Parts: sequence; structure tokens; C-alpha cells
Amino acid sequence: MIYEGSPLYYIYDMIDKKMIVEALETIEERLRTDPTSPDLFNLRGMCYYELGRHKEALDSFASSLQLYDRDFYPHEMTGKCHFYLEDYIESIDSFDAASQRVSNPNKKVDLLLSAGFAALIANDVRASQYFPKAIELNSRLTIDAIQQIFEKLFLDPLMGLTTEEKIRFQEMINELRDDIGKAKEKIAKWGVVNSASAQPPATPPR
Repeated sequence: MIYEGSPLYYIYDMIDKKMIVEALETIEERLRTDPTSPDLFNLRGMCYYELGRHKEALDSFASSLQLYDRDFYPHEMTGKCHFYLEDYIESIDSFDAASQRVSNPNKKVDLLLSAGFAALIANDVRASQYFPKAIELNSRLTIDAIQQIFEKLFLDPLMGLTTEEKIRFQEMINELRDDIGKAKEKIAKWGVVNSASAQPPATPPR
């Protein structure tokens, strides 16, 4: 991760301000003199990700991980790229790896949920593992985050969910919120139910 005060933070600031082309030019110039900086490869991956060039972003994050694989960030971004490329199994594995490398419990919840939703879309039974783990860390935060992810991701028209499927997911979330004491028990069944019955939605949002 690039934090404020880092020598490379000015490049991150350029990306944040959507100066992507300028940032890429700066990164390539820096890489010519410092080709072993994982942070530079992460920044380049961020640029490609912002441009929707997910395969090129994956290559950059892979280069970063070859140099240093203990940072959660390139694992997380690898998971996001795989998700948008519809490589859901690889996405799950990357989010899982990221969750094992982060100490902040709120961020860990976010990563576990990302893995869980990728598993739901892939009809992978591991969804029944990730959601309960998040509940154990922070039940209220987990349910709120599930609602946010549902609204941001599953309601997107590009996901191809039917009205009935959208209603079903919202009802599942409402059940968790209404009886938070039994949230872990209920949410543990999600992956089992969906892997047995649902088909993957068409395409993730781009």
C-alpha cells in the first residue's frame, strides 16, 4: 500500500485525481531506474485497473507479488481483476490470500465478504465459510457491508439477476438484520443453498 508521506505518494495522488496517463508515464520512467519496487508495480496495476485493462493490471500485480507477497493490497486487486474477468475461482483465492495478510478487522471483514460474494456467483460451497467468519469478526458491520455490496453489485443491470433473485437476496439480508443473534447460523447456509440451486449471473459490472 502507498500511504501519505511515502516517496511515491505523489503518483498515487495523480491516480486519485484521474491523471492516469501522466501517472503511467511517471511510473514507467521510475521503473527504468528502480525495476525491483513492488510499490511501482502496484501503482501501475492501479492505473490499468482504472482504465479497465484488467489483464494488464493482473500482470503488474503479479510482478509486485513476485517481489513481495506479504502485502494484502496486490492480492486484493488481483481478486478484483479476476472478478471482472469472470475468473471467479481465482478471485476467491486472491481475496482469501488478502484476508490472511491484513490485521485491520474491518478490512478483513471486507475481504472475507468479497471472497464470499465471488463464491456465491461461482456457486462455490466456500461461500458458507467466508460469511460466518466475517460475522464472527463483527456481525453488525458484516450485515451492513453485505447490504452495501448487494446494492452496488447485485442490483447492477449487468449482473443479469431476475427480479425474483433480487428479492430473494434482499429477503436473506433482512432475515439476518431481524435476528442478528442467529445470523451466523443462517448465513452459513448461503453457500450450500446457492451452490445447489442457483446459476451464475451473466456478467459482473465493468
